[in-house]
Amino acid sequence: MKWLPILLALSLPVASATDKLPELTWCVDHLPDRHAFIGNDVVGPTVDFMVTLSKEAQFTLLYEREATFADCLSSLAEGRHDLLVAINYSEERARFMDLIPLYDALPEQLFVKRSMRSVKTTQVNNITAATIGVPIGYVFNSNEFALLVTNNTMVEVDSIENGLAMLYYDHIDVLIAPALSTASIIQKNRRLQESLGVLPVKLTTSERRSVHLGMCKRCDISAPVRLRITQAIEKLKADNQILPIMYPEIQFNYLSQYD
Repeated sequence: MKWLPILLALSLPVASATDKLPELTWCVDHLPDRHAFIGNDVVGPTVDFMVTLSKEAQFTLLYEREATFADCLSSLAEGRHDLLVAINYSEERARFMDLIPLYDALPEQLFVKRSMRSVKTTQVNNITAATIGVPIGYVFNSNEFALLVTNNTMVEVDSIENGLAMLYYDHIDVLIAPALSTASIIQKNRRLQESLGVLPVKLTTSERRSVHLGMCKRCDISAPVRLRITQAIEKLKADNQILPIMYPEIQFNYLSQYD
């Protein structure tokens, strides 16, 4: 794979003429609504956030393309990449990544075809015998996920986009997926806006959870650089910059629940 640097040195404070900024590699998974390759360049709101972070924490950001989110998890576990962004916490992930909270995680939402009245309900325990799409590698925040697994047939989908396509073409009945990312994808596609809705089922979390930046533990990232990244994230959070950068125009009004 080709390494593609985002050069930021000219915009960063330099301690001396001989200093060289550390280089950290971000594993870019397949999430075209948030970050996508245009030729050899990667663009999107997540890129804007990572560039902002690299400036604040004083490192040179490199990026490399991977096929899926699961591929990126494997890459960080094996020490081939340094950074992965927008991930939920799990004990397994914490074994090979330092997980730094970026923003509060929302409960997932249940997306369905607006025409599918057969699954219309306000109670999770009423959702039975449905085929539910589940993004591969996603760690769910909602308490009710286990109940959905017990009462329904779960089908793994390799991306949120493909899950929405399967829902649109009636290959699955329900898609359980992260609220912000999925809402952003639907918002940009008129056919999906007109065809899909959110079940009026309130999923819950038993404790406050976060979405994180992951830093590889096996990679050669010095303690001062790890500290600078942590402090930079805390500053961006205090200035309320992270969500506006990562989700600049998110709106949920088009995802109206069933009447």
